[in-house]
Amino acid sequence: MPIPSGPFGPETGTPLAPKFAEITFLGHTVEANTNNKACNQVTHWRTLSSLAGGTQAQLGINVVASFSAAVAAAAADSYTLDIVRTKFIDNPLTVPDDNPCNIQGTVNTDRAASFTAAVIRKVSYVPSRNYRGSLHYGAIPETFTTTDDLNATGLAALNAIRAVWVNLLGTGLSDGTNLWYPIVLSTTLSNRIANPSIFYGAWLQTFTLNTRLGTMRRRKEK
Repeated sequence: MPIPSGPFGPETGTPLAPKFAEITFLGHTVEANTNNKACNQVTHWRTLSSLAGGTQAQLGINVVASFSAAVAAAAADSYTLDIVRTKFIDNPLTVPDDNPCNIQGTVNTDRAASFTAAVIRKVSYVPSRNYRGSLHYGAIPETFTTTDDLNATGLAALNAIRAVWVNLLGTGLSDGTNLWYPIVLSTTLSNRIANPSIFYGAWLQTFTLNTRLGTMRRRKEK
């Protein structure tokens, strides 16, 4: 079933048969002083079927299976993806499910600074800042870069991650009952405090990779 296009909202959540999910990739990099620095990524998903019976745990397992190889191949070995946290967010009080995965980067080389990131953009083709977003992948090996850009090796590694995201726009991810698709969720327009929550966002149509490296201000030293 092709996913819809365009914006949506207001959409009221259905806690007994959830249709919105938040999946957080919780990782860290090891700094030169051996301290760990958080390297996290929040993503949002929506199902078209919204049938009871699917589980956060199964959705999390399938997320790990889909991304583990590509993420490991695109990160220096000082990076570890520790946990994939999955939560159905129709009810803000739902307790999330943590899937410990301990996936380590496989590139044995020095890396760029923790706040340096490769940027994959979420494309909805809907104008307005409320309907766009991006994914930031850190622990970029220095062998992946030339000056401020990803080189051919880096582009190949990050495009492998982008390809997983693009593929999921067609196939979705199963929670055992429903198929879930990545979306962009407007944190400004949505009401995540209400129970059930009320959502605004847009269906994604593709993902693009920036050649130029970006930064994550939250990862910079204070």
